Amino acid sequence: MTKIAIFASNNGSNFEAIIRYFRHIKNRNIKKHNLHFILVTNNKFAYAIKRAKSLKIKHFVVEHENLNNFLTKNKFDLCILAGYMRIIDKSTLNHSKFVNIHPSLLPYYKGKNTIKRIYKDKSCNSSGISIHYVNEFVDAGEIIIQKKIKLNQYLSYSEYEKKIHNAEYKLYPKIIEKLLISLC
Repeated sequence: MTKIAIFASNNGSNFEAIIRYFRHIKNRNIKKHNLHFILVTNNKFAYAIKRAKSLKIKHFVVEHENLNNFLTKNKFDLCILAGYMRIIDKSTLNHSKFVNIHPSLLPYYKGKNTIKRIYKDKSCNSSGISIHYVNEFVDAGEIIIQKKIKLNQYLSYSEYEKKIHNAEYKLYPKIIEKLLISLC
């Protein structure tokens, strides 16, 4: 069994996209390893919990300061950050391989409220998404892949946000699949 923890702090839309992708996967190399997903959240009010319940995925509410202890007791082959809005400290990173998705072409626009900041920056005509390994610094780990997304000046904020999220929902599960193949 391959154990995967997906971390989300709020909405959990990337969490749901990942679960749905792997429920319909046809890759035999992945299927034979009996993937077991759980949700970890630091927010007991996160909408991601409702998503987990509807998808019949076990979830855990873990206060961020107890994360190291939780990961010591529960071993995971891969930890996926999908809107987890906390910095993972170096000692916690020793428990597993951590991967994150960020809605910009790193190293630009690190941190929170990225989509809003990019949209407001009228000098920016393109952005994208970055999938990267996590280190102890904010959005600074080794980049796995990036996808460029054109920022059309005629897009509304909600249209741009939707465009970014749709790209995330498509690319992130595919990259996770490749990472899992390399782990198996």
